[in-house]
Amino acid sequence: MTTGSYDLRSSGSNGPSQQQQIPNSLLSLPVQTTPSVSSRKPHKMFKEKDILFHWICKLAPRNKIGMLLLSLVSAVVFVWVLYVGKVEVTRETIIPKIDVQSRPMSKEKYDMNGILTPKLKETQKIANVTPAPSAPAYFLGYTLPPGNPCEGFTLPPPPADKKRTGPRPCPVCYLPMEDVLALMPNVPSFSPVLKNLTYVQEDNLTKTEFGGSEFGGYPSLKQRSDSFDVRESMNVHCGFVRGLKPGHQTGFDIAAPDLLEMETCQGVVVASAIFGAFDIIRQPKNISEYTRRNSCFHMFVDEETEAFLTNSSELRMDKKIGLWRIVVVHNLPYSDPRRNGKIPKLLLHRLFPNTRYSLWVDAKLELVVDPYQILERFLWRKNASFAISRHYRRFDVFVEAEANKAAGKYENGSIDFQIEFYKKEGLTPFSADKFPITSDVPEGCVLIREHVPISNLFSCLWFNEVDRFTPRDQISFATVRDKIRLKTNYTIDMFLDCERRNFVIQGYHRDLLEHWAPPPPPNAPAPPPPPMTIENMNARPAEILAKRSLKSPAKEVGGVTAMANRRCLQSLARYFHSSRTLIPISHSSARASIHFKNPNPINRVCQDFYASPRYSLFSRHFASTPPTDDDSDIDESDHEAEETDSEDEEAVLSPMDRDREAAEIGYKVIGPLQESDPVFKPYEPVFAIVQIGSHQFKVSNGDSIFTERLKFCDINDKLILNKVLMLGSKSQTIIGRPMLPDAAVHAVVEEHALDAKVIIFKKKRRKNYRRTKGHRQELTKLRITDIQGIEKPEKVIPLKTEKKEKLRKLAIDAV
Repeated sequence: MTTGSYDLRSSGSNGPSQQQQIPNSLLSLPVQTTPSVSSRKPHKMFKEKDILFHWICKLAPRNKIGMLLLSLVSAVVFVWVLYVGKVEVTRETIIPKIDVQSRPMSKEKYDMNGILTPKLKETQKIANVTPAPSAPAYFLGYTLPPGNPCEGFTLPPPPADKKRTGPRPCPVCYLPMEDVLALMPNVPSFSPVLKNLTYVQEDNLTKTEFGGSEFGGYPSLKQRSDSFDVRESMNVHCGFVRGLKPGHQTGFDIAAPDLLEMETCQGVVVASAIFGAFDIIRQPKNISEYTRRNSCFHMFVDEETEAFLTNSSELRMDKKIGLWRIVVVHNLPYSDPRRNGKIPKLLLHRLFPNTRYSLWVDAKLELVVDPYQILERFLWRKNASFAISRHYRRFDVFVEAEANKAAGKYENGSIDFQIEFYKKEGLTPFSADKFPITSDVPEGCVLIREHVPISNLFSCLWFNEVDRFTPRDQISFATVRDKIRLKTNYTIDMFLDCERRNFVIQGYHRDLLEHWAPPPPPNAPAPPPPPMTIENMNARPAEILAKRSLKSPAKEVGGVTAMANRRCLQSLARYFHSSRTLIPISHSSARASIHFKNPNPINRVCQDFYASPRYSLFSRHFASTPPTDDDSDIDESDHEAEETDSEDEEAVLSPMDRDREAAEIGYKVIGPLQESDPVFKPYEPVFAIVQIGSHQFKVSNGDSIFTERLKFCDINDKLILNKVLMLGSKSQTIIGRPMLPDAAVHAVVEEHALDAKVIIFKKKRRKNYRRTKGHRQELTKLRITDIQGIEKPEKVIPLKTEKKEKLRKLAIDAV
């Protein structure tokens, strides 16, 4: 007789089972025990198993039987693995991860229906079990249900279009708005390590080290290093150091009604900015009614842009233009508009303190997808709190810095100093060792954020780098990301650039659009065909089209007909009869023009073509780089024209910047040639050696030279070549060290032409690789008109010979 206990588990209890003692009445009952089993004779089946095992070991070494047994074992293992994997997949899809909501845990226990049972009350009183404290709830992401079109969506292969190799949009799978609203998180995302973030506020500012500004608070290098040490509670510099709250007497001041309205935004805010009336306002498209009611669209402008909008009758009394609410900013903290644009771009969490999500879109971009669908695709579905697209071509910070220097986007010395500073801190080129990080260079024209402490810290530290160093935020992005990731393992979603181009459309800046001719109306009638005459019957079809296109009158610059381009003349003149030939330019005339034996409209066509701004806007530049923009990084072919900008991103330079870039190349544009200007002077025995770009030329008065394509100058413009290395004449030679400051060479732009075609052929042996390409270098033809800075010898009149003197006397005597 023995005694024991029974484990009793209530069907409605989710906790541990409670044990209860057996009543005394049950203890007196006899318990039947099993007698011990004595040793028995082994069964016949065991002998058969031993015999079977013996035969398997005996026959296995044979080839056919061994292979058969190996095949059977492999098939069994394969079926088992397939079945187990399928069961695990079904379990994962049946139980998706949805957002976790925290509830206060009660001390009472409930059954499956949520009703408190009296038995559980008694057991809880006996056990005295105290529940664990509740953990805070965070959004953990979710998995799309099986059968959803976006679940197995993959990008199609790139189109095999060799004519255009630049960036282009790719398809993106967005959920319908009904599904997006159903999946919207109710709790914030997890913020690793950092839980409480505050910002520095002080009025007495002193600059102790390099960089920084009053708006940023002049943080020291020690404070900068301490801000990268992520802790649970932190106090960092994040702009708006002075004043009571951001936008109120802090620099970047905003009116009180606008600040009050910005504080009421609690859901999603879409923001952009225009400074200096540089862009036009582009209205978002495909916006749902729910987004219109529950989201804020704010456009930050300065006083100059406000005046432009008011004069154009676009700004209404309620300070709205379509969906955008116009917020006027006063007392801008920086003189550089690129730095001013970084304030609303990176510090939206300070301007909108109660907003959960923000979407920054550059003013040159047009939003064509609902913001909630963008948030679901790039944040919620990937369980991320910060998303930005990576650059379509460059992945390395050092390559990005060299591209910025080559494009003239900022001072080369400042970029070099920033890169050297980051190298000393441990910045390395991008390589496969950084995986799963896919790029170190972002395309910063679109930012998708959730305002949680860790993403707010990243934005603040990123802005501090822009405030201390150059405004090129692509250079400082990787350093800030890597330093925070080292402490918290915080990752940023860097999606493809083609996915960004799916929900935004690249536009052009306002000054470029104003230079273009307005597009024809969509239903404009076609021009009537020309009347059938004898001249038209004998003419070629291309000649008729050329005549039909000649509508605008001839344009002149300063009364002087613009010098035509050789390429334009050849392309137009080949359609005319061979009897119409050109008379070469007379170098002795004081007026540079082109004449025709028979008057025809070719001269007018060439003048209109080169006088139009489209020629100067869309021509490629070799001697110097095209104008750049703050937020887009465009380098080549058609997609550069598309992104006249990220970063990549291209601004039209001011006259001062144009003069500075032209001076670096070695010339200065004076203006168009006037009618009274003597273009060609008689030859003078003086020469000069000038430098244009990276080439040197020996020139004299009246010479013509071909240089690489010069921008900022049109045909018939007067130039001064100020990089003179040497002057010489028959009597003296002046050598510069390295330049001659008082010397100058005057020239006139005659034409922009193309050099002869060069064939580039590449071949790899035994690789079936052959590539043939052609290249025609763009050139600018200059005519040297004068050389200054050296004494010119007087013109020597040759002595008359005796024979000529005798003839003259004979002629006088004959008269």
